[in-house]
Amino acid sequence: ITRGLAGSSMPDFRLLSSELRWDMVEYVRYVAMVGAYQRLVLDIARDDEEVPDQDDLLEYAEIVLEGWWPSELKPVFPPISEPEYNAASVERGRVVFTDGSGANCASCHGTTGLGDGPSATNFLDDWGYPIVPRDLTTGVFRAGSEPADLYRSIMTGINGTPMPSYGSSIPPEDIWALVHFIQSLGVAR
Repeated sequence: ITRGLAGSSMPDFRLLSSELRWDMVEYVRYVAMVGAYQRLVLDIARDDEEVPDQDDLLEYAEIVLEGWWPSELKPVFPPISEPEYNAASVERGRVVFTDGSGANCASCHGTTGLGDGPSATNFLDDWGYPIVPRDLTTGVFRAGSEPADLYRSIMTGINGTPMPSYGSSIPPEDIWALVHFIQSLGVAR
C-alpha cells in the first residue's frame, strides 16, 4: 500500500497518513476473510449439493476467522541471512533454475527468464483467466523486488497464480542462489 506495485495499476499511497494506510490494510484483510468464507461455503455447498444450515454457516465463519487471528498470522522471513551476491552464487542459482529435477523454473520462465518456457502457454490463474509466467528480466515482480521479497515468493509461491511454493523442496541457500540469479537477469538485459 505504501510502495504500490510496480508493473501493475496499483499506485503508491505514501502520501496518506500511516493511520489511514493501516486502515486500508485492515479493510483488505476484511475483504480477504469474506472471500475465504464465501469460497469455503460455496465449495461445501457444491460438494454436499445443498445449502448449509445456519449453524453450519456460523461454524464455517469461525473456522475462517481462526486463521486470521494475529497469533495465527506468521510472516515469512528467510530462515538464513542472505549470503554475499557473487558470481558463484549467481552460477549456483542458474543451475537450480534450469535443473529439471529441482525447481525447474526454466520450464515456465525459460532458460533466459523471459517467461517463454515450454509450458508458458498452459496456465490459468485462480479465476480461470490465462496467465503467463513473469518475464524475470524486467526487474518488476508481483510481490516486490527486494531480495527478501523474491525469497518469499520462491519459498511460499504466489497465491492466485500457478507459481508454486518451493520452501519444502529447495534448501534455503539454494533459494538465495535463485534470488541472485534472477537479480542477474535484470542486470544482463
